Order: sequence, then C-alpha cells, then structure tokens
Amino acid sequence: MLLLSLLVCLWFNVAGSHAENCTQAVLARRAEISSTPGSTLLLTCVVQHCGGNWGGSWVRRNSSSQELEAVSETESRKISFLSISRNKTQLQLSLESLDKSDEGSYGCRIKWSSGGSDQGHLVHVTIIGEEQLPRNPWHRVLVCSSAFLCLPIILLLAWCLRPRTSPVKQEALLQENELVYANISPDALSSHRSASRETQQLTIYSTVQFVPVPDERERLNSLSQKQTG
Repeated sequence: MLLLSLLVCLWFNVAGSHAENCTQAVLARRAEISSTPGSTLLLTCVVQHCGGNWGGSWVRRNSSSQELEAVSETESRKISFLSISRNKTQLQLSLESLDKSDEGSYGCRIKWSSGGSDQGHLVHVTIIGEEQLPRNPWHRVLVCSSAFLCLPIILLLAWCLRPRTSPVKQEALLQENELVYANISPDALSSHRSASRETQQLTIYSTVQFVPVPDERERLNSLSQKQTG
C-alpha cells in the first residue's frame, strides 16, 4: 500500500508540473510558398491547447484587400484536425486544384474556452505558371477520330491534284524508251570488216607540175630578132 500511494503521489506531481509549464499558444511560422496551377497545397499550424477546450479556423487575405476573411470549406478547400499529443493538435487547410484566385496570405485563428483568441503567423501563397485545364478523356477520342476522318480526304485531294500527262506525251515517252534489237549474221560482220580493211589500205598519190611562163621582155626580143632576120 505504501508503494502504491507513493506512485500515485508521483503521478500527480508530474501531471501538475506539466500543467503548470504548458501555455496555450499557436505555433506557426511566417513563410512564402509557391505552387503551380492545378496542384494541391497543404497548410498547417500547431495549436498548443494544453488539454483545454478550443476552436480553430483559417483566415485569408488576398492581394486586393488588407482585411482578413474567414476561409469557408468547399470541395477544393477542406479543414481538418490531426492530434499530435495530449497537449498539441495540428490544424490543417487543404487547397486542391489551385488557381490564381487562391493567391494570398493564410493563417489559423484560435479561440480559447477562456474567451481569448490567438492567431498564427501568415503564410503567403503564390501561384506561378499557366493554369492547366482539366483533361477530358473524350478530347483524345475526338482528336483521334478527326485524324482518321481527315486521312481519306487528304488522300483523295492528293489523287485529284496529281500531275496528269496527255496520251500524245505518253506515246512519245514510250517511243523514247523503246529498245531496237538487230540480228547481225557472222558473214555480214566479216564482209564489213574486210571492206573496212581495204579502205584503210588504199593510198592515193597526186602530183602537181608547174610550167614556167616566159617573161614579156624575152618574148618581145625573140619577135624582133625574127623580124630582122
């Protein structure tokens, strides 16, 4: 019995010391977070309630206003509680399918059972990049069916616009590409070779003889001598 009473006293002393050292507060740090459109973001703050009763919510301030407004739960904004220990609970805000309208500063606001309230530091959220539209599987079906329908049309247009040649041109092309075959007998080939050899062996020589023309003076002298004689 003595040992049991000592253990009970020790437990009450430890519990009393923890209760005296625990102070109700909101543990949240100031931060800046960047995210992309269409993604999901989880914001958290730790509430040190020391086992007492409390209520929590999230507040938001956008870039166009300086006043804090309460964040209402929707399909894309959900508030949840996660117990960490007997004296601490994590207050969570899940932002799904982010877009430009979700930009701003977020913080958690706590109301204690004693009537007081505390607010944690604000976390600034920035949305960067282009907004991604949700993908619909029917879009892919539509694109594939359009491609299959356009293919026969393209082939038909290519067949209609192909270059056409007239029948006269086609006959000329056939005549140009025509092959001529000749049958040459061995006797004709040998006679052709002998004739070409005889033609090569013939040699023609020609002479040119120049007759001197007498001078005019000599002719006159000869005539005068004939007359005097």
